[in-house]
Amino acid sequence: MATFEVYPAINSQPGDIADVRRKLEIVKKISSRVHLDCADGKFTFNKSWCSPADWRAFRTDLELEVHLMFEDPVGELPAWSRAGAKRAIACLDSFLHLAFSRRDRPLSEGVRFVDECEKWGMQPMLSVALHNDLKSVSDILSLFSCYQVFSQNSYGPSGQPFLSGALSRIEYLHKRFPGATIEVDGGIVPETARLAYDAGASAVVSGSYIFNSPNPTLAVKEL
Repeated sequence: MATFEVYPAINSQPGDIADVRRKLEIVKKISSRVHLDCADGKFTFNKSWCSPADWRAFRTDLELEVHLMFEDPVGELPAWSRAGAKRAIACLDSFLHLAFSRRDRPLSEGVRFVDECEKWGMQPMLSVALHNDLKSVSDILSLFSCYQVFSQNSYGPSGQPFLSGALSRIEYLHKRFPGATIEVDGGIVPETARLAYDAGASAVVSGSYIFNSPNPTLAVKEL
């Protein structure tokens, strides 16, 4: 394979800082980067561990990207910037829901997120779900140069299976935005990582496959 990045994903229960520490120690041995899932329990069905203050106290040099599965992800940016996050991921659905509640345009919410990421020194990434009609939000897509294709049924819980509908979205983004970073998150094992790569992805996110493996180092290499 050409350059293909693997982000080990930490998705822990609220208050379970011991699990975060355990996984973080594993990541330090196998990767220079880490993906953190942060779910607020409102935008998502479940809530996950999400403490920028505690993360900052870990004093890790790992390159952090944080997936902000929040009703309004912009409000979380300052704290995560101070915690050292280099990339912030927002869900397209957040922009759509905010625009509806505020009687505003989804594009305005996308612009607000991108502007605030730049203000706080983080790279913005847009996460699209399988139910999103990408052609209808081309104006929002054009704001970004990094995309995540979420390849599971619903945001939040880990361990869901990979859904093949993600492949057409990867192909669409790869064709529409040549050279863009396209990350795939959800149900990633060696077989689905290969499918994602063949469709045009440049990175995958994997949690269960890596942390449930007796040999996490080998698991990352297999991806």
